[in-house]
Amino acid sequence: MNKCILKMFAYLFILLFSINSYALEVYSHVPENPKNALIFIHGWKQSGKDVLWMTGKFNKHLADTAFYYPTAPDKALGSGYQWFEVPTIGEEMSREETYNIMLEGALKNVSKIHEVIEDIHQTTNIPYENIYITGYSQGGLMALLTSITSPYPISKAISFSGVPVILSEDAAKIVNNNPNILIIQGDSDRVIPANSYLLTEETLKKLGINHQTKIIKGLKHQITDDAIEQASIYIK
Repeated sequence: MNKCILKMFAYLFILLFSINSYALEVYSHVPENPKNALIFIHGWKQSGKDVLWMTGKFNKHLADTAFYYPTAPDKALGSGYQWFEVPTIGEEMSREETYNIMLEGALKNVSKIHEVIEDIHQTTNIPYENIYITGYSQGGLMALLTSITSPYPISKAISFSGVPVILSEDAAKIVNNNPNILIIQGDSDRVIPANSYLLTEETLKKLGINHQTKIIKGLKHQITDDAIEQASIYIK
């Protein structure tokens, strides 16, 4: 009997967080008549399903918001999915040769998230300016790249503990949009380079893109309630 009840709850959960017909597999939670949409891009070896819990956290702060969780199209080594290959972690991540490998993979998949943005706009009539892009770890890099290369006027993007955005002058030619950007990073993060936010700030400054940075004391490579609250305040 207990197993039957669990199966019933699992079925209802899947109905609530449905998988939509995008080019990417996308889990979503869409309330009636949403005014805003938030796309959350997962980290390495995760999936959209793994980060569904973010809805409950953000919902406390963001009313009338639809939430979307795309899953990266590429399988990661071992398990899970990835938006791009991660050859190493820590300080070596920002070395030019290593970083270029990651950036190439990231740029390959950015257009797939643009398709999700367009589909959200078409199916919900939510203005592009009210569709916000957020992401964690490698999803943080994807969120910022998606927003600045978007053919649509996305107004805000947020990176949680994100891989840095480093663009050469040639790569900067791909920039189509000028969103407001928030960088959230912990001072105890040892997975991404300690100067990750500084590298991203330098790039955004060169591009003339408005940005803010929030350094959270004691925060490791993670998303906490404090980080979610800061992001929500920024979105409002």
